[in-house]
Amino acid sequence: MLTNEHDDSNCFASEYAKENPAEDWAETIATYRYNGLNLKNSCPSKYNYIKDNVFNGAEYTDLNSCSELPKEKLQVASKMFLDELQNGINLKKYSEDEVLQKCAHQFTRYPPIPSEMASCSLSMRFSEESSSVDSLVKKTLLASQIPVTEKNINDLLSSIKVNQELEKKILENTKGISEAIEKSLSSSIQNSLPIGMGKVTKDDPYWWAGDFKCDQKLMEMNKKELSNCLAKVMLDEDSIKQDYHAGKFPTYKVGTLFSDEAIESIKKLREQKLVQHLVEQPEFEEGLEKNISRFKVSLSLHQYLVSDTVSTLGKNLSPKEFCEKSYGVATDTFGFGIDAGTSFPKIQKWCEKIEATQPTRFKINPKDWDLMIETMLPK
Repeated sequence: MLTNEHDDSNCFASEYAKENPAEDWAETIATYRYNGLNLKNSCPSKYNYIKDNVFNGAEYTDLNSCSELPKEKLQVASKMFLDELQNGINLKKYSEDEVLQKCAHQFTRYPPIPSEMASCSLSMRFSEESSSVDSLVKKTLLASQIPVTEKNINDLLSSIKVNQELEKKILENTKGISEAIEKSLSSSIQNSLPIGMGKVTKDDPYWWAGDFKCDQKLMEMNKKELSNCLAKVMLDEDSIKQDYHAGKFPTYKVGTLFSDEAIESIKKLREQKLVQHLVEQPEFEEGLEKNISRFKVSLSLHQYLVSDTVSTLGKNLSPKEFCEKSYGVATDTFGFGIDAGTSFPKIQKWCEKIEATQPTRFKINPKDWDLMIETMLPK
């Protein structure tokens, strides 16, 4: 206690002041300096004693004139605020509309970064008036024996640092927000998908671009992989034409939850959705089958050209060299490859095996050829 002479000696500035006279003295002086009005109202005798004997009559009851709060006191208040904040964030589901209302245009990339998710979580945490940031800040200041002034409110808010650990804890308790974000993004992408194949038909030049870029690996793919390859090429071609306002697929604007700068990080996800959409269209199936038929014709024509040309060029090659130049690297002007630079390792190996057993060089039985093609084409 301060002194046995005071009629309010059983009045304490804080719970900690009750520990012993030394703590009572320290807490009372600190409260006089930083929360003088509260001490004056609750413990007037102690207040007057400190005023006369410690501060020489100086008073600090004008809250807005108080100087900077001690760093230690702010740290305690900041921790108290964050603890209270964490305790108030509960595991719950949020509707898409709720998240759209509170977190619109808040996310700059996909997937959302932790700090932006935490920020959205806090927005949802304070969606009710009774649990507003303002009320929590005031509650924290009062509990920390700090005057509730505009300056102290700002000092407390500026001292709060949401670290990665807290972000993680907040995110763990806000799975509902993640689900709402995914639902909103999926809806915005779905709404931008073309009707059917848009303006693309099975005879469109887009297919020829796909032929050229997918043929090289065609015999290494199954039908699903080939479909995805062709669809991806079509989207790439369309993306180039979009720059000239000649694209066939609708452009995409990011959903309400995302800022415009998020579009780059969403492109890959949208591309996956577009590819899936395209390959599910009946028109795409027709175009795919036509593509495979064209490839078969090209291979057969190639085999005919090889037979026709072998009398002049092929006769000087060994069977292995012939097969390599026909279906291997095929990069020189004397190669027999379907396209310069296109190789078909499976056909090359088949060719070497056939040539090793043929009684007449470079004379491939058409039935063997057709059987090989049917066996190796995508299923």
